[in-house]
Amino acid sequence: MAVHYRTEGIFLKKSDRAESDELFFVYTKDFGGLKVLGKAIRKITSKLKGGAQPFYLSEIEFIQGKTYKTLTDAVLIESFQNIRKDLV
Repeated sequence: MAVHYRTEGIFLKKSDRAESDELFFVYTKDFGGLKVLGKAIRKITSKLKGGAQPFYLSEIEFIQGKTYKTLTDAVLIESFQNIRKDLV
């Protein structure tokens, strides 16, 4: 059985993977910088989409996979929309 890790983290960068997956770079309170894979996150029905976007501070839960850590939950704490707008 996989061990679930829970921490606060800010999503800094994302890149598309496969058909509906995204790879995120998340800076976390307890683990530092992590690469976390959000499986099927680009699908309309994804429960992770609301808490996993660049410059979102979220409470995240993940498990360790073979290559990447896999995101299992993301709950938005605070959104830094002004930073996102400044970069566009």
